Parts: sequence; structure tokens; C-alpha cells
Amino acid sequence: GQKGQWTMIYDIKGIPMRVFDSAGLEFLKRVCELDAAHYPERLGKCFVINAPGFLPFFWRMIRAWLNEKTRQKISILGGPDEWRPVVAGTIDLQILPKHLGGAAILSESTVVEGAVGA
Repeated sequence: GQKGQWTMIYDIKGIPMRVFDSAGLEFLKRVCELDAAHYPERLGKCFVINAPGFLPFFWRMIRAWLNEKTRQKISILGGPDEWRPVVAGTIDLQILPKHLGGAAILSESTVVEGAVGA
């Protein structure tokens, strides 16, 4: 059986608006649908950090694809002054990678930094 819930952190610093074109939004919608179908109730909390100013516009669309219980688990947050205190209420910030102010050292194969919209 399944044990525990996931805490997910998505650092979207520098993500370009073009990622949210029709193909990108369709992909995101499918990911939401698959996650709901195959991993119900596994999401404990999701933090989208370093969100650009245009994200709230797209979030209005994206949130419609999620049930209310899932929407309540997602926090869209700006820069470090906004996200660090919120995330610290859920996890020890020291487990974050160094580039986010934690102590974890990630190998190159773990980091997908800059891959979106490259």
C-alpha cells in the first residue's frame, strides 16, 4: 500500500511566458489529469516558488482543472522573501539545494535548471 504524502517544490524562476502556449497548457492539463487518476491523495503540499508576475493569469485557468481539495494544497509564491517563511512551515529549509539556500548538494543529473524553454 501507499504510505505518506508528497511535498513538491517547483522553482520556476526565469520561466518564459511562451511555455504557457496552447501546447504547454495542454501538456500541463494532461499531467494534472494523470496525477489525479493514478496518485489520488498522495499530494500533501505543492509550492510553486519564484513565480513570475504573469503566473496568476494562467493559474486562473489551471486551477479549473483541479478539484477543490487539490487546489487548497497548492501555494503560488513569489521570491525568497515570500516563499521561505511559508515553505519553512512545512519542511526544514536545510534539505533544499544550495541554490535555494539549503545545504543539499545535487548532482548535475538531478538539476533540470534552465531546461524549460531552452
